[in-house]
Amino acid sequence: MLVLFAFFVAWQTPFARILQNHGVPQIGTVTMLFVLAAVLINAADLVTGQAARIYRDGVRHLKVLVPAAVLNFVGSIGLFFSVHTLNVGVAVALLYLSPVLICIFFLLTKIRPVPYIQRVAAGICIFGCLCAVNVFQTPLAELSVTGILFALLAAASLGGYTLSLDLLVPPELDRRVVVTFVLDIAAVLSILVYPGMFAEFAHLTLPDIGIFLYLAVVTKLLCLYLLLAGTKIVGAARSAVIQSLEIPFSLLVAYLTLHQLLSPVQFIGVGLVFLAVILMQKK
Repeated sequence: MLVLFAFFVAWQTPFARILQNHGVPQIGTVTMLFVLAAVLINAADLVTGQAARIYRDGVRHLKVLVPAAVLNFVGSIGLFFSVHTLNVGVAVALLYLSPVLICIFFLLTKIRPVPYIQRVAAGICIFGCLCAVNVFQTPLAELSVTGILFALLAAASLGGYTLSLDLLVPPELDRRVVVTFVLDIAAVLSILVYPGMFAEFAHLTLPDIGIFLYLAVVTKLLCLYLLLAGTKIVGAARSAVIQSLEIPFSLLVAYLTLHQLLSPVQFIGVGLVFLAVILMQKK
């Protein structure tokens, strides 16, 4: 399930960059995605006659679903804004600082032990991220600080979101309840942040609409199910490891759709991040 998640979600950053190239603002992309996904999931709930049950169960667990939804929303904003100025592969590599943050969280809270190999992996991941953003070959004034900060925001949000699924959401809670409420809350936040989206998106082209449908149905609806189910089976740490397959998938998709290539140092950095996330799995 998590391998499928990594493959499907790898398309969201290149597609978001394509929408930006077509003049669609980043915040508008996030808003439209969450609203469209929320409309589709609620329509499905009504058609299947499960809306009332899902609403009752969701309201009872609102205290844990709201933080998850906020983190999902903030993470999407950070990721989509980061690809505006960063190479897609670099943005995704920085996103996978999230396992390092999860490791630091467990180290500080002592909720779970953190083996020595995982601490080493955290250092490798940080060094790999520095290589990925080309910090050793680029003058400080030329670095895309804004893009890097947005990518780090996305990483922190993804780490918090993964932890919330693992530690806060009860395992017996129906996954459909979680997906519906996460999308509904994120959609409300999106409209509050960008209320003018409906007028601006009245002139979307058919290819743009197709991209939005893919992003909403696959990367939001389907991938939320896959992430939630997979994380509950393998836990937050292992989930982050398998999710890291998004890195090579994103590099491939970015090359096929945007013809983006990395420099040798950046490619090594992305490889180190991928290696570090795998080492996180070791005991």
